[in-house]
Amino acid sequence: MAISIASLAGLLKVSGSGVIERARFAWGSVGPAVITSDELEGGLVRRPLSRQTLEEAASLARQLVSPIDDVRATAEYRREVSGNLLLRLLDYSHGSARIE
Repeated sequence: MAISIASLAGLLKVSGSGVIERARFAWGSVGPAVITSDELEGGLVRRPLSRQTLEEAASLARQLVSPIDDVRATAEYRREVSGNLLLRLLDYSHGSARIE
């Protein structure tokens, strides 16, 4: 049985100059249903794809989720991971955008 502690599906469209043109995210296993946020996604548009930008988004993501404690993880751990998953986008974007 494979059950996620937290999951994130994300899509970023980034211009050649490294500016976010579109963002879509969906978190799983951190609330009663899949969590999305127009506010978070819209707040990234027209901003540079940078560690600072994603750290700010990660902070908001941690506030958006409403996880529970169970035998696999605490709610606080799931909250932290939910934000950290956004920071992994920097790893996947290497070479396709300018990261500051």
